[in-house]
Amino acid sequence: MGRQDQLLTLTDAARELGLSRQRLALIAKEGRIGSQIAGRYWVFTVEEIERYKPLVKASKGGRPKDDATLIMENRTPAGVASI
Repeated sequence: MGRQDQLLTLTDAARELGLSRQRLALIAKEGRIGSQIAGRYWVFTVEEIERYKPLVKASKGGRPKDDATLIMENRTPAGVASI
């Protein structure tokens, strides 16, 4: 059995990708990464984790920085009385 055929647990796969276990489980449930349920555990092939790595690295994730916030105008919609 070569390295490509090995299965990783959710914990090991999340560590390999630099994600939390909860985040990886959500991604698996959404079908965005190939996975299987073995009993009550999520398992991933090494090949699938390697394929998904560039997608994780490309994502910046998180909240926008303060300088990237949207500038919103404080306008009252037409027909609505302001307080």
